[in-house]
Amino acid sequence: MSSRASSLERPVSGRPDSSRPDSSRPSTGRYSERSGAAEDMSENVKEYNIVPTREMLYALCANGTARSKDNPVERQLAKLTHLPMDSRGLTKIANLKACTSVRVIYLYDNKIRRIENLSFAQHCTHLYLQNNELTDLGDLHGLKKLQKIYLDGNLIAEVTGLEQLERLEELHCARQRLPLGGPGLTFDPASIQHIMGTLAVLNVAACGIRDEELETLAMLKFVEEIDLSSNDIERVEYVQLLVGECSNLRSLDLRGNKVTKRPKYRNDVIVHASDALKTLDDRPIQPNERAFVKGMKMAQIKRQQKHEAMEAAREDPSSGYSVRPGSARVHHLEMDPFQMSGQPLGGPSEAQGFQGYNTNIGRFGSLMERDENAAPPTMSQYNLQI
Repeated sequence: MSSRASSLERPVSGRPDSSRPDSSRPSTGRYSERSGAAEDMSENVKEYNIVPTREMLYALCANGTARSKDNPVERQLAKLTHLPMDSRGLTKIANLKACTSVRVIYLYDNKIRRIENLSFAQHCTHLYLQNNELTDLGDLHGLKKLQKIYLDGNLIAEVTGLEQLERLEELHCARQRLPLGGPGLTFDPASIQHIMGTLAVLNVAACGIRDEELETLAMLKFVEEIDLSSNDIERVEYVQLLVGECSNLRSLDLRGNKVTKRPKYRNDVIVHASDALKTLDDRPIQPNERAFVKGMKMAQIKRQQKHEAMEAAREDPSSGYSVRPGSARVHHLEMDPFQMSGQPLGGPSEAQGFQGYNTNIGRFGSLMERDENAAPPTMSQYNLQI
């Protein structure tokens, strides 16, 4: 690492002081300490990156382990399992390839613009990159053992590039700093399909996510926890699709979305979800609540089916049914309800006694009329449906 790059490192205990000139960001001018003015650098703007230095890495090994020819710093770096590079004002990931055994990398609270140069971390399982300047997921090549990635508080507009991750279990991408009124965070279907078999936890709260994105998230068949709070979800139909497809979902948080203000929103979600869903909007779903909601839904379905059957019978003249004006039941039968089998009741002589018989069928509330010359019908010729 050159002395020039080393001199750009800012010693910080937390986040960089926003009151100081930010040398890590690209600009069209450079501050001149002598003149106190910005020098014009519109042509050939040179951007300086703040990267981890050898001194930073050596400090990680200065924990009482003596350096010697038999135990050089490079060997100590190769044994590191945790790499704390957080809150150092870094703008670029570099100079870390000696840490080949690292399993947890802390790079949060920096100013990193791109995920890169991590192919050395083949054993890494946890990657922390919250509160940086990332606009995409960059290059995740080589992180085949990565299980958890934290990307909260960045500038990411689309979740894509996850095809390189074979074991991802948790994706944290909440509170992206995106323009108000824009489309919000979107999801690449190919990436979501690739992680559908492993992802268990998804946190994308406060990202301006809209209804249509739930169709893509519904591909996560084995996800167990989803946090979609404080987004722009309005239609309950998309939520029903999500809980219906994600049969292993145990917890769903939609607080802060407009859809939660919809009448009977909670019931409409519970009735479409599997019994695996135990918590909705940080409130437990009790067994008696689930049973009541689903019972009400079944009763509604039966009433609807009965109504549709009556409407179909009214429109079909061949059904043998008609509806008397002002009545809500099936009323007119053109067949003899006293016929109980393939033979006339009481034999032919008795059946002849019913010919031309007019009677008021009190059970159905209508008048049944028989043709005087008609043969006695059989029970199989009609089907009483109310």
